[in-house]
Amino acid sequence: MNLRLHFWFLLLFGVLPLATSITEPQSSCNNNNANDLKALNGFLNALEPGLIHGWGSSNASCDAEGFVVGLDVAGKGLNGSVSDSLSGLKRLRFLNLSSNSLRGPLLSSLFSLPNLKVLDLSSNGFSGSLSDHVGNLSNLVHLDLSLNGFSGNLPDVFGRLRNLRFLSFGSNNFSGRLPPSLSELSMLQTLTLRNNSFTGNITIDCTSMVQLSSLDLGSNRFTGPIPEGISSCVGLERLNLARNGLVGEIPQSFKSLRLLSYLSLSNNSFSNISSALLTLQQCQSLSSVVLTMNFFGETLPIDGIEGFKNLSVLIIANCGLLGSIPSWLRGCRKMQLLDLSWNRLEGTIPSVFEDLNELFYLDLSNNSLVGDIPKSITQLKSLMSRNASLQQSPNPNFPFFVYRNETVRGMQYKKVQSFPPSIDLSNNRLSGPVWTEFGKLGNLIVLDLSTNNLSGGIPRELSKLRSLEKLDLSNNDLMGAIPPSLVSLNFLSSFSVSHNNLCGPIPTGGQFSTFTCSSFSVNECLCGECFSPCVTSKGNNVSSSWSEGIEIASMGLPFGSGMLVGFLPTVTFYMYYVIGIGRNKRET
Repeated sequence: MNLRLHFWFLLLFGVLPLATSITEPQSSCNNNNANDLKALNGFLNALEPGLIHGWGSSNASCDAEGFVVGLDVAGKGLNGSVSDSLSGLKRLRFLNLSSNSLRGPLLSSLFSLPNLKVLDLSSNGFSGSLSDHVGNLSNLVHLDLSLNGFSGNLPDVFGRLRNLRFLSFGSNNFSGRLPPSLSELSMLQTLTLRNNSFTGNITIDCTSMVQLSSLDLGSNRFTGPIPEGISSCVGLERLNLARNGLVGEIPQSFKSLRLLSYLSLSNNSFSNISSALLTLQQCQSLSSVVLTMNFFGETLPIDGIEGFKNLSVLIIANCGLLGSIPSWLRGCRKMQLLDLSWNRLEGTIPSVFEDLNELFYLDLSNNSLVGDIPKSITQLKSLMSRNASLQQSPNPNFPFFVYRNETVRGMQYKKVQSFPPSIDLSNNRLSGPVWTEFGKLGNLIVLDLSTNNLSGGIPRELSKLRSLEKLDLSNNDLMGAIPPSLVSLNFLSSFSVSHNNLCGPIPTGGQFSTFTCSSFSVNECLCGECFSPCVTSKGNNVSSSWSEGIEIASMGLPFGSGMLVGFLPTVTFYMYYVIGIGRNKRET
């Protein structure tokens, strides 16, 4: 017996339970079934020689008669092509080859397994077109071909897959129009076609798709309006149509989607934001709304919206919206993440945040906001003491993406809680001090107040932000010294106070030893390692007590007694997230 054959004897005829979704009784593979052994040996022989990771007794399962009914070799480091010998496993019901390096076209013989219920070939290098023989798998319940290199049109054979509940062709190179038979899948619960090159109008008709709860058509080339037929998916919970060429208004019939919790329509050309918000607020279960890069040049409505009682995520960024920050946000008591960045909003920031106890991510950057920073922003309870009971993202299968700029790899966030607690007010026209009360936000990770007109000193209370990783106060009118106590911020990895009126020694030690000179450039009279040595009138080096003195002196300026005044700026947080935000943001 050769080594490969001996391997399969050990694999098959030991104790081989397989945990799958198949409900039929299974047993260990104790009977010597020559046909199945031959089929598996042929499969192994087609693979390239090399290390196979983690083979063991849990990779296969058999029925009571010893026939192989399940084969799970996901993530085992397999290389090469798939042999047609697998078609010899006539009783196979579960086949998982995902997360390997298998490649080449799929042979039609793979679609001749009459009992197959689960077929998962995701995360490999398969290519070529999808054969219409896939329609022969009439018992199929789960089909996942995502994250491969398949191309061409989809065959119009899905009406024969009456039992299908899960279908994912995401992240391939499929093209053309959607086949009409997709709408005949009456048992389908999840349909994912994102990241392909499908064209034409969206032709999904939910009249028969009463079980559909998740529909992801994002990142394709669909055009035209959203079809009214989608509103017939009364069980729909998650809908992603982002990054297409869709136009028109959000159908008012969406108000009938009472179970809809996640909606992303970003990076299209929708119009009439007032009508959209009036319609969507009637979706009672809606918790995440992403409308980035739509409604260009329209005015954000301030009246007629009663608020979204269950909304936890609202992103309306990079739309060039006019108007002001609406007071109806006060009614969004469950809000955790709010992004209105990269618009043209004017006026002051209203005090609408004091009742938003769960808000931990606020991005109002790149607008034209004026006035003082409202103290209500420094009193966000979830940034003072993070509430462990905060709701998770309504749908971990629709990730947000964050881009620092056009060239940096995107950061993927599958849960709202994955976003770092942040306040980004950068690139506005805000004035006044940097409140000492910011020091109470102990859970804050990102504070960006850059490119404003903030004045006064940098409060030493900021050194209480023990979790802070990014602090940007650049491009303001701050004066006084950099508080030496900021050296105690052990997690600070990004820091800038450039383009201000600061004086005195640059603190040394801690994370400050890692910051480049550009973090301190263009100030009035900073001294230290990056600039001229700090000296006294007698020519001696200045001690750190000098900066403490400046810090105390700055507290006596006309901005108020007992606390340092102001400090500011804002920079656009290293994540301009979700489905394409601003010039530096986009969804994938």
